[in-house]
This record gives sequence, structure tokens and C-alpha cells, in this order.
Amino acid sequence: MRNRGGKARPAPLALQQASTLVLATLAETPESLERFLALSGVNGAGLRAAVADPAFLIGVIDYALADEALLCLVATKAAMTPEALGKALMQLADPQAGQTSHENPYGEGDVWIDP
Repeated sequence: MRNRGGKARPAPLALQQASTLVLATLAETPESLERFLALSGVNGAGLRAAVADPAFLIGVIDYALADEALLCLVATKAAMTPEALGKALMQLADPQAGQTSHENPYGEGDVWIDP
């Protein structure tokens, strides 16, 4: 998709997609995943059900925002700068934060990311 200037527009990052990327990054290191599960109060068996809950997904995003090393790892996987990813994740966790007059034509739950 291209914007008016002919420049390619970045893809939207949805809450489900972002939280899945964070969880996948955590799962690469068993100690990191265990720590997250302990802090979230979810066990391994309950994780599958928990990811269906938008409140849990926002908690995953908040967890990533609070851990700079994790945020950097996730940003690398997403081919983004940590700053751009952090901004996108903050918008997903709190859609009212930093609203501009531009509406997203593709619906709620998506955030446009500028590389």
C-alpha cells in the first residue's frame, strides 16, 4: 500500500500480532518465559486460553515495555527500532494516548508504524 507521496506505507501492527511476537521472543529463553508466567499468574496450560483475552494481551505489551532488553529483542525481530516499537506498543496498550486527528481507515486495534 502506498501513501499520497508514493512511499510504501508500513503494515499495521495489531494487538494479537504484537503480543504473539513478544510471547514468541520470551519462549526462546525458558527462564524468561517462566518469569513472565510467574508474574502474570498464568501457568503454561492456561496460556493458550489467556491469549484470547485482550486484557491479557495488553499485559503482555506492558511487560515488554517495562523490559528494555526484551523490547530490543522484539524490535529486532520486527525489523524496527526499539523506539518505534515502543511507541506502537504504547498505542496498542492505550489507544487514547497520543491520539492525532488522523483516523485509521482499517479499524481499531491497528497502529500504523513508521520505520
